[in-house]
This record gives sequence, structure tokens and C-alpha cells, in this order.
Amino acid sequence: MTERRLLTPCLLVSLLLVAIVGCSKPATENSAEKPTVQGRWFGFESGSTQTISLTFAGDRFSYSDAQSNEIGSGTFVMNDRVQPNQMDLTFEKIPAPDYVGKVALSIYELQGAELKIAGAEPGSTTRPTTIAGGQGIRTFTFKRE
Repeated sequence: MTERRLLTPCLLVSLLLVAIVGCSKPATENSAEKPTVQGRWFGFESGSTQTISLTFAGDRFSYSDAQSNEIGSGTFVMNDRVQPNQMDLTFEKIPAPDYVGKVALSIYELQGAELKIAGAEPGSTTRPTTIAGGQGIRTFTFKRE
């Protein structure tokens, strides 16, 4: 009898959960999916012809030269609720040791298979305001692999 008393509420709760989960719509059905930077990108810095590979995986990024030798890596945070969209890159590995642990305040544009990034020097407290760049701002253009 005790087992039956416990089994009935458990079954009711289980059925209720199944009904709730079954009736809810996945987020992708309710709104358009946002484009993502996740994956591998190839491109170059403005004014250079040297190819760079940039990979985003989870909250991490890494970049490599044309021969797939990793140059640097770290973590990143994005904010697409403001215009221009913002990306903060914290460098854990970088050829310039003075930049380790510093954040590069950046902005980005993501349109289809093209990603443009304009970033300030790591440690700078000024964020770029335009992808066109300017004094002290480095700009990059990437295509999705």
C-alpha cells in the first residue's frame, strides 16, 4: 500500500513534466537563429597579405599563421545588444609577453560568411567606434571556412 501511495504522485509528476516539455517549442522555432562566430575563419589584417586563421570554440579563440602554427589564444566575450557589436578578447598566449592577461576592446560585424573585427591594442581603455579603424586600431577581415 505504501508503494502505491508513492508511485501515484511520482507518475503524476512525471506525466506533468512530459506534458510541459512536449508542449514547449524550441527557441529556434520562436525566433530566428542568430549568426555565430563559432568555427574557423581565414583572412588578413588590413594592409597585409599574410593569411591568418582564427578559430572560435565555446568562449575561447586561437589564431594561427598560414602554416597552421598557433600564434596566440585566449578567451572572448561578445555583446550583440549594442551597436556596434562588441567583442572583448583576453590574451593568454601572445607573441608580445606584455599583452598576456590584457583585454583587447574590439567591435565586429558579422554578415553571412564574412566577419570584420576592429580592435584596440590589448590593455587600451578605448574601444573602436567604427570598423574602418583609425589611429591605433587594427582591422581584420575573415571568411568562414
